[in-house]
Amino acid sequence: MDGNLMIYVVGGLAFLALAGLGLAFTGGESDVAVKRARQIKEGKKGKGRGGPETDSNSQRRRQTQQMLKKLRQQDAARRKSLMPQDIKAKLTQAGLDVKTGNVLAILGRAGRDAGRP
Repeated sequence: MDGNLMIYVVGGLAFLALAGLGLAFTGGESDVAVKRARQIKEGKKGKGRGGPETDSNSQRRRQTQQMLKKLRQQDAARRKSLMPQDIKAKLTQAGLDVKTGNVLAILGRAGRDAGRP
């Protein structure tokens, strides 16, 4: 066969395969098709393959997603606990033993004096 003809044949077969998959998942919208699409999405095997056992890759993917979700929650909690909530917490974190009122007075004076020419 000619090289160009082979490319057209392979392309046509690929198109037919993709069209068949699309038709299998969307065509008809019968209960059986919807159920089968849900099984494939969840990674379960069909009746002909030994029952509704879950695929090991699907289980691994689900466990990974759960672990990532847990890590994100822990990271958010850690960041929230590290973030000082007010001036007193910031002074304590910096290791300064200064009253909050004194700091506010100094900052107020500095702001007032900064506006003077």
